[in-house]
Amino acid sequence: MKTIHVVLLDYNNRVSLEKAIVSVQHIPYVSKITALSNKPLLSSFKLSSLPLQEKLIVHNDIGMTLNQLITNINTDFVLFLYNEDYINDPQTLTAAIKRDADVLTAPYTIQNITNQRPCLIKSSLLKKHPFLNATQVPFSEAIYSIWLNTLKKEKMLQLDDGCIRQYRKTKNADAYQKQLYLNKLDFTEQGVHTPPNLTILMPTYNMAAYIETALFSCLHQTRRAANILVIDDGSTDTTASKLKKWEQAGHIHYFQTKNGGKARALNQLLPHVTTDFILELDADDWLDPNAIASISQRLQRFPKNCAVLYGDLRYWRETSDKKIQYKGIKKGQHVGNEKALMTYRFPLGPRIYRTSALKAIQGFPVIDFQDGRLFEDVSVLKALIAYASLKYEPFTVYNVREHKESITKSNHSKWSDYLKSLN
Repeated sequence: MKTIHVVLLDYNNRVSLEKAIVSVQHIPYVSKITALSNKPLLSSFKLSSLPLQEKLIVHNDIGMTLNQLITNINTDFVLFLYNEDYINDPQTLTAAIKRDADVLTAPYTIQNITNQRPCLIKSSLLKKHPFLNATQVPFSEAIYSIWLNTLKKEKMLQLDDGCIRQYRKTKNADAYQKQLYLNKLDFTEQGVHTPPNLTILMPTYNMAAYIETALFSCLHQTRRAANILVIDDGSTDTTASKLKKWEQAGHIHYFQTKNGGKARALNQLLPHVTTDFILELDADDWLDPNAIASISQRLQRFPKNCAVLYGDLRYWRETSDKKIQYKGIKKGQHVGNEKALMTYRFPLGPRIYRTSALKAIQGFPVIDFQDGRLFEDVSVLKALIAYASLKYEPFTVYNVREHKESITKSNHSKWSDYLKSLN
């Protein structure tokens, strides 16, 4: 007889948690329920009066906690219910369980965007294919969709819409933008096309808490960049150990240098670039899954007299509990001369440079102001706009994380001093 371990993921209130637990009692084979919560308010809550083994775990990293839990699971299947989920049609779910698929998925819709989420999974498959840690994804909801999209030959079945429903559903802009991101996850094209004529350059300094999200977003693209070059600018945290681990996975080339600022670090990477174009990515930001494909498509018609392609930026604010919340998209605008550049109201990006143009101006300028450690993006664009044109196109594939360690955020007050230094 099949056995099922039910895992309830991050339920925010007791009412929806109790509704989920009650709905489980209509499914045969269930032998144990575990609730994982990042909210201590549920830690003293008795799950139910059902004759089942029950456990509640308060976690700081849902991916890591799940992997630890799965190691000790001895049931045939694990049934996942998310946040507000409850089983609405137990008969259909029970019938689907009997079909012996490796994975059952359930549709989840926000507005007009529908994604599949893993629902019932063979325990043996989970042990062979663990989840990502929370530090490797921009938000926890991505852990499950990414896991599902990395499967290849497993037998998967989709449950009918309505089999699993939500007690209530969040329909704000934050939830919608996250749903859009998950909808872009499709890794089936990897390796099919010739690599785009594009290299990613990523400088980093003391961004150990965020860099794995940036690296993962580079590697898991519908089309990968030709190369990913990362340079550690003398970090004093655990950045180096994390980068060495990722370098072993392949496709990432890792360099170290003593701390000299972003411009100097980027200039050390330039001799290693063999492609015609460069995308600069900060280590605390991340790319949409279709970013490289989208950029490559635009570069095919990129005018030869242009040195930089740029677009729009999607902003996220980091909350006190290290989650992210959508702030909005800041639309770019045409910049035709140096005066327009120096009055641009926010960082211009994403910045895709023509490699030959960068090399023609001798790379990223290291100016006297603050020993060249601030506003390197403005300095290089100022040099490039005197050499060639900058081209704006309305596209959004770059995600900016605003947090307290951000250099850009902490140095707004020095902008006027920078402008004075140019006179």
